[in-house]
Amino acid sequence: MDEKLRYFLYAAQTLSFKKAAAHFFVSATAVSKGVSSLEDEIGVKLFNRHNNSIELSQAGQAFYENTKYLLSDYQHAVDIARDSNRTVKKHITIGFSSIYEAELLSLVLNDYVNNHLDVEIKLKHRSVEQLKQAVADRMIDVAFTFTNVERQDDLYSEVLYRGDYVVGVSSKNPVANKEKISTNQLSQQKVGLYSQYSSEVAEKLFVQSIENLGFSIRSVQQFESYELLMLSVALSQCIVFIPRIFVKNWNFPGLRFVETKPKFDTYEFVAWTKQPCTREVSSLIAYIRNNLQHAIKNQLT
Repeated sequence: MDEKLRYFLYAAQTLSFKKAAAHFFVSATAVSKGVSSLEDEIGVKLFNRHNNSIELSQAGQAFYENTKYLLSDYQHAVDIARDSNRTVKKHITIGFSSIYEAELLSLVLNDYVNNHLDVEIKLKHRSVEQLKQAVADRMIDVAFTFTNVERQDDLYSEVLYRGDYVVGVSSKNPVANKEKISTNQLSQQKVGLYSQYSSEVAEKLFVQSIENLGFSIRSVQQFESYELLMLSVALSQCIVFIPRIFVKNWNFPGLRFVETKPKFDTYEFVAWTKQPCTREVSSLIAYIRNNLQHAIKNQLT
């Protein structure tokens, strides 16, 4: 990989040219020059430089969020190439956008792997936008998201599960003891949204779903950490929409779950693939399609 990009990524992680230099066994001046060359190449300033420190600029933060996985993706490609000389296993790279898709996949993937010993699964956690682009670029074989996004001619999407949401609120929130939350009550609430790297598409689709049901909300705050989101809910700083299927086994304390009126029924577990896809990927999607409902039923009983 381009050493300028390596320097940038490590400096962005550590916020230090000195630490990046020590990691690559070069001088801090070499790292600084490499980053400057990268800035000249792409035409934006990536770091704000101070006397004894650096910080990512707004453009630098955006660039970092979309390039931070390049090293791991590169290593992944190297590993697959090397493995091709040592093994006959087929590789399927699976991407997912949130903890909900991860939990649904966990219900069926173990059995799939046990029944397909010739297949090795690789996992990638990405934002909705990044997943769609990675599938289009064939960096990911199949991606699972929480909603259907705008279609492309060369991409295929399939809804494998549909369900509704309930509202998670702090036990201290005035609506916690309500049987159902009304349109007026919801309009007074700030809604927390977990979306990796402040995904613009995730927020847009979420707000669109809310408005299509006739609801309005005071504001949306995106959280890049699910733990931070849930702690904020527990402290009554916001509320959160949670797919109903995950409520029974919920183990985060201090929360109550309230129905919406009307039902907020737009949770979708969606698979995205590039066409044409391999036989192994088609087989995986078919396996999930055929076994997910049964796995969910077992989870709920």
